[in-house]
Amino acid sequence: MLTANDPRLTHRPTWLVTLLDIMRRRAERVAQEHLALCTLRSLNHLDARTLRDIGLDTSELSSAAREAAALIERTRLRVWSPLDTRG
Repeated sequence: MLTANDPRLTHRPTWLVTLLDIMRRRAERVAQEHLALCTLRSLNHLDARTLRDIGLDTSELSSAAREAAALIERTRLRVWSPLDTRG
């Protein structure tokens, strides 16, 4: 993937480098939006009890999916840890 600092672009016009950066950022955003949509679809298949077990309410699904895809700032407190040995 090319970025503005890529040495292969040193002889390229500035407008081309800018255009490539815009296209890269747009592709990243589309990928994030796709991830959020897939996450939301998965969450929508869960029943209310399962959602409660993972700390979500049905009214939070959209924002939880967007947080998971890094489209918005995380606002939920994560209380589980991979080091958690309860079970």
